[in-house]
Amino acid sequence: MSIERVTRTVRIAAPIDRVFGVLSSPEQTTKWLVGVRSVKVLTPGEIRVGSETVSNVDALGRSWEARGRCAVLESPSRIVIETVMGPGFKSRSDSRLEAVTPSETLLHAELAFERPGGPVGMLFNAFGARERIEQDFDTSIHNLQSFIESIGDV
Repeated sequence: MSIERVTRTVRIAAPIDRVFGVLSSPEQTTKWLVGVRSVKVLTPGEIRVGSETVSNVDALGRSWEARGRCAVLESPSRIVIETVMGPGFKSRSDSRLEAVTPSETLLHAELAFERPGGPVGMLFNAFGARERIEQDFDTSIHNLQSFIESIGDV
């Protein structure tokens, strides 16, 4: 299996705490993350390292169950989520935040994913999955920026 990475940086017109609040709220991912239809938090209490979720996701032409786990949580500057979806597809989303001004945040987002091997890996390549993942990542980052900027002060 090979690990591939997609990275993006975007400036969000919102305070770092608001951006972190959205990123660390699994229930809100359906509002901005492409393909996520539902999210259920499996671990009671506030999100912390070790918190787990299960999501219904439409990706690569079909529906999947995705299991997520918070691997790193450094409020309000970083959150890392590791996800396993279907047979052998693993990803790691690393979001790093930097306050540019009190009302502007720079998001450095990285998605690392393992391309499955064997027949599943051949299908992955044949269907242009890397390109689709990159497009969905771009759309999700744009959706996140628009969503956060639209909610204003709460």
